[in-house]
Amino acid sequence: SSEAEEMEAYVCRMEQGPPWEGFRGGEEAQDLLRLMLTFDDHRRPSLPQVLAHAWLRDARGDAGGGLSAEKLDCLLNFDGINDLEEAVLLDVASQIPLREVRGLAALFGSMDREKDGVLDVEELAAAMEAAGLEPELAHRAAAHFAREGMVEFSRFVAAMLPARRGLLMRHLKAAFRRLDTDGDGVLTREDVRSIINEDRCGPSRPSRRATRIFQALSNDGTSPVSFEDFSAYFHGMCAQGPSRCSRRVTDASCFFDDND
Repeated sequence: SSEAEEMEAYVCRMEQGPPWEGFRGGEEAQDLLRLMLTFDDHRRPSLPQVLAHAWLRDARGDAGGGLSAEKLDCLLNFDGINDLEEAVLLDVASQIPLREVRGLAALFGSMDREKDGVLDVEELAAAMEAAGLEPELAHRAAAHFAREGMVEFSRFVAAMLPARRGLLMRHLKAAFRRLDTDGDGVLTREDVRSIINEDRCGPSRPSRRATRIFQALSNDGTSPVSFEDFSAYFHGMCAQGPSRCSRRVTDASCFFDDND
């Protein structure tokens, strides 16, 4: 009957969800709405899960009760990322409007006991220790992260971005354009080579490191890197989560060499 057909069409539309093409919010806001509009009530998130969503945490602008285990993992893993990942994350972090990272700003401010706008090693170590890291490891981890003795807010945000996929992906296109120095729409091996940090790998190894990074980015290991390749790489990086190196706060000593 026509009523049955109309009902079937209605249910089909409900399962598909609303048209997102005209949605003007960010990816994290869209992700939250998608979750809340999940048609299957067995898969729909609970109220505590909704309230814990990153978009709402930032909207509240709270510090979330201090440095969480997830955020601690982000800080620890940042020391193990490659030069390209670090350059892109720092570039994105330096361009994100403050209104999009209010929660992180509140957390950073709560860790900044001297209220001078930066974190020193002692402040960062104290937050890491409060998050569950042993005192000695907390101090070593803080010293690793604060390479020049101080941590600016942009570096702190950069470390958190792998756990904030929507935020990172929203700003990734602009970062790609800034890395594409000749504006041809792709990244070449030389583009990648230009951002390799000799301080991290020594003057004789940048070419080999650039080759490995380029091969990981390129669709076939040799072709120039399109934005689609670039986006897929960072999407995969985020999909692995903040513990992408499979190392947890309980065995954080594996982040450091014995000679450190």
